[in-house]
Amino acid sequence: MRQRFGVFMTAVLGAVLVGMSVPLVAAADPMYPVPDPDPFYLAPADLDTKQPGDVVRTRRIDTWMYPNSDGWQVAFRSTNSLGNPILGVTTVLLPHGVANPPLVSYQAIINSLGTKCAPSRSLFNMELQESPGMMLGLERGWAVSVPDHLGPTGAYGAAKLGGMITLDSVRAVQRVAELGLTDSPVALAGYSGGGMASAWAAALAPTYAPELELAAVVAGGIPADLEQMADGLGLEPHPASAWPSPLRSGSSVSTRSVCRSRISSTRRACGCGIGRATSADVSCFSTEPSAAPVRSQ
Repeated sequence: MRQRFGVFMTAVLGAVLVGMSVPLVAAADPMYPVPDPDPFYLAPADLDTKQPGDVVRTRRIDTWMYPNSDGWQVAFRSTNSLGNPILGVTTVLLPHGVANPPLVSYQAIINSLGTKCAPSRSLFNMELQESPGMMLGLERGWAVSVPDHLGPTGAYGAAKLGGMITLDSVRAVQRVAELGLTDSPVALAGYSGGGMASAWAAALAPTYAPELELAAVVAGGIPADLEQMADGLGLEPHPASAWPSPLRSGSSVSTRSVCRSRISSTRRACGCGIGRATSADVSCFSTEPSAAPVRSQ
């Protein structure tokens, strides 16, 4: 009896010690990315008076990396996971010599949560691996719009948010008369995280943006089960996510339990392409918003 009791207490003590080794930081405030210092990304004080897709500001940009094209950036009003107004930004590349070209909204792969890694920056700072692919659309005579679909707080995994930003970016682009895209047919495309945003945009379109007519939606490489993906990546540093290991190798505590308790508040200062698996807009790997407030930039 004493031996069995001793084994039982050893097991209980072991479980307690393992639990104590996991920092209880679920209630900690998320650490948001440093806002982009460019005033173009600053939400105006009256943003809440605008409707989703309303244009806030536009500017011409240098498209030196994309020959035979003109470039614009469009800031617009969108919506976050809590239903609150946020400022969205998209980058539009227009092919030379094509009147009223078809419009493709391409939701890029974004594996990092720093604002310098948003497509409006990474299309031109050599960080976006897909950037050469923009030429495929331009050479076909398509206009290509690439929204910052993670929003101003870099909300990785908040695919509903990404879907709303994508739809509002299309609305905004079609409302800028200088772009000549008002009556253009629209297609959405995206891969990996961009595929999640594209798929959510397609699902939300009939209710969130019923006036938009989507000619096609193409989404590839979509992570169907983000918690399973977290388990697959494991607890060690990984080139796809580079999150720090909160436990030593060999621990019996699952990645999912660590994910729920820690990832939403892990520091997210990282280089492009190796983002941490966290989100300021959602609790770990979920399309539902957390209780944490979302800051507008």
